[in-house]
Amino acid sequence: MLIKNKPVTLTFFITLFQTMSTGVMFSLTVLYLTLSLKVTEQEAYALNAALFSLFYCLPLVAGIVSDRLLDAKRTLIIGQLFSIVGFFSLAALGSEILVASLSCIAIGGAFYLPSMWKLLNSCFQGHVKKRSYYFTVAYISLATGGVISTFSSGYIAEYLGYHSAFYIGGIYNVIALVLFILFHRIYPTSNYQRSYRKVSFSAAAFAITFIIVYYLIQQPYISSIVIYIAGVLLVIYFSYLALQAKTVIERKNIFLFLLFCFIACAYWSIATLAQSNITLFAKYNLNRHIFNFEYPAGSVISFWYISMFICAILVCVFWYRKLQHNAFNQKFFIGLIVTTLASITIPAAILMSETGAQVAFFWIVIFFFFLGLGEILIQPNGNAAAGECIPEKHRGFALGAWQFAGGLGVAISGQLSMLTITKDHTANNLALSNQMYSQVFFYIAIVCLIFAVIAYLVGLKLHAARNTP
Repeated sequence: MLIKNKPVTLTFFITLFQTMSTGVMFSLTVLYLTLSLKVTEQEAYALNAALFSLFYCLPLVAGIVSDRLLDAKRTLIIGQLFSIVGFFSLAALGSEILVASLSCIAIGGAFYLPSMWKLLNSCFQGHVKKRSYYFTVAYISLATGGVISTFSSGYIAEYLGYHSAFYIGGIYNVIALVLFILFHRIYPTSNYQRSYRKVSFSAAAFAITFIIVYYLIQQPYISSIVIYIAGVLLVIYFSYLALQAKTVIERKNIFLFLLFCFIACAYWSIATLAQSNITLFAKYNLNRHIFNFEYPAGSVISFWYISMFICAILVCVFWYRKLQHNAFNQKFFIGLIVTTLASITIPAAILMSETGAQVAFFWIVIFFFFLGLGEILIQPNGNAAAGECIPEKHRGFALGAWQFAGGLGVAISGQLSMLTITKDHTANNLALSNQMYSQVFFYIAIVCLIFAVIAYLVGLKLHAARNTP
């Protein structure tokens, strides 16, 4: 399934190691801030939301850089260098340059994401019926890297310390960069022509981006406002782009892609709670003892990636390979439905537990199973949809917009995460904490279900209009 296609195979292994570095931060950011740096729960949630919302919103800038100033290959290399500096500085100096390190990590991941998927899209020219299948196969690398990284990070942090985990995250990025440099010729060569003007503007773009990110990470509220405003402007831009389209099919395709971005925003506003609230839920409200062994709270999120790995293989082998078209609308709708099931799992688990008691471990496995399946049905298909729905000259920007939609969801998630904060996590407060988690996730499930139905109906209308002469 991988060996037959060299670009997919290379993308798999490069993304594998890059995701392993991201998995370190996904697993440990909130725990590192609250347990090691003694930051309050509210402050940790806010800083975490600022970090990862920027991590996924900045690809919008990266898309512009790769389209207008540098090509995707050079943008990716610079992004990886930022990540390497960020991880090693965080490991070596910790709280002394915390904001600068997190800023480098956010910029590094942001400039990697759209560049990698743009390179893979460039290998499949025109409309490719199996594009969704190829991107999902490549996306298995995220699941594989996530499983390895999130499972090990909790143990490394617990037995060797957080700084050791961050050093290892930096090493993962070095391996990803070396692989790309050695085998980058597998991807098509761009027609990039270097000039002093392009280099100067690129250097200025990276410097200005770092300054802005450094400020916004320290100001989570302002960061959210900026992201919301950028989201509105993005909708206006894509609407304008659609109205300027030369054909009806091109116009409907752009609107369809914009709808998919709204779906990504909805998914990540829920999914990111797994990395913030559910991490602390696992720490205090979940019975993590399995056969007299205590499972580290920082490693619980590994079940998300295990689910992604299993579900990606299953849908590729038993579903996607048999499809004669990409069926984006169908996949996105099912993705939102299973995300709704993930949300309802939390109140169901609490309801089935005794009052004031910790939740049985198997419930969190069910939660992550549905969440992982939802991501497999949504995220890689959005990367593929950019190749099918958006013209080549706007594709880098569109892939950045797709990642931005996830970042917007993370920003919204940051606001939702505040709803479950309690003053303490003692046994006496467990009943109140469970009640808050139950109510919040129940209402989230209801809203997600309603949005899923609306999005599906709108998608059907756009798809029908797209096929109308």
